[in-house]
Amino acid sequence: MSRASISKRLPITGYLDKISGRPTESLAVKISAEEGEEYQTDVIRIVSADPNPDGPGLIYIKKDFGLAKSYTASRQEIDLGSYGVIASNPCFNSKIMLFGVLAQPMLLRNTTSVIASVFDSDGFGWELGVCKSKITFDYLGHDRVEHCIEQPFQFELSSWYHIWAGYDTVSGRLLIGGLSVATGEIQSKELNLKLEPILSSSDLVFAARKKNELSSAHFNGRLEDPALYNCLTELGFAPPLPAVASAGQISAWWDFSIGIDTQAIVDRGPRGLGGKLVNIPYRGMRGANWSGSVMNWCDAPREYAAIHFHEDDLYDCGWNTDFNLVIPPETPSGVYGLRLRRGDARDIIPFYVLPPKDNKKNKVCFLASTFTHQAYANHSRGNCDDVMRERMKDWGATPYNPDDYAVYGGSTYNFHPDGTGVS
Repeated sequence: MSRASISKRLPITGYLDKISGRPTESLAVKISAEEGEEYQTDVIRIVSADPNPDGPGLIYIKKDFGLAKSYTASRQEIDLGSYGVIASNPCFNSKIMLFGVLAQPMLLRNTTSVIASVFDSDGFGWELGVCKSKITFDYLGHDRVEHCIEQPFQFELSSWYHIWAGYDTVSGRLLIGGLSVATGEIQSKELNLKLEPILSSSDLVFAARKKNELSSAHFNGRLEDPALYNCLTELGFAPPLPAVASAGQISAWWDFSIGIDTQAIVDRGPRGLGGKLVNIPYRGMRGANWSGSVMNWCDAPREYAAIHFHEDDLYDCGWNTDFNLVIPPETPSGVYGLRLRRGDARDIIPFYVLPPKDNKKNKVCFLASTFTHQAYANHSRGNCDDVMRERMKDWGATPYNPDDYAVYGGSTYNFHPDGTGVS
């Protein structure tokens, strides 16, 4: 997957809230194109969608669904990548704060992958991140002086590490450290300087940086047992893991072994600061305490207390509805498409019209292979070369290929950048 393909957008596209409906039912239409431009729509019945000239070719029959002649477009964003969010609380930016987490990186670059961050709309807050050769911690108090502390650290992919960072605005300490779970080796660093407090409270985000509603700098890998402590550890010592820390030390402990079959994050600390996951990262993953003796997370959830985040996870874009498509009465069942046009750009959103529930029986039953559609949707094969593009043009096929548009997510036959499979 190229980095350019992650940001590249179709000139116009959209989706429906449902893949099918019956006559008189309504489908919510969600469209994105350049802000303020007009686009046109109509509905077609799709008889043949194969552009191969050796076959019947494209056969579309225009249908009247009573749509307006044109609509005004808006650009709707895609927040690509999975992460966790905990609603704002003053303890995230208290005068003394230490954050610790178990981390298993699966992909590291020279740029920062954020493990945890707390930033308000003006950029005040803190951020803990990792890259190929170091751990970093950035702090920006309300004096607008940015402080950064870095600890050189050599990571091995797929290995577990205990990573921590924090600050004390009273004594002026900035602390960072990491421990290899396999070897027990600790590397840590401390700076002593004047730190102005962070006066505003903001959301805590796991595995990404989030500003202006969009996430970035995602961590690719697994996180387990993130926790906030109300005191700093000493230089050269790791903070106790939350499962063994004393109750008075913990401000919050998000135990990912709870609610594995949900998208909720549960805090076992005294404040009950629960949160949510975005874009469905993998849950029930083998954690740092996995023994190999139990293969089902239901039987030993604490051994499967890790969540695997990816920079290209996508669930639901959450776009606003442009208009509602009402299926007219007496519409024959079949395969249809909402056709979008903006200048020379085209797209078709397919949907199915089901027979009405009137007890009348057709002679033929067609079962749409929607599981197959889900499996192959957005399948980037990596074979869209000049020869294929010329054939697409000659056949009058759509000029858009998943190889060029990774921002819409991959298929179950693709892999995430860290090598794990898409689901």
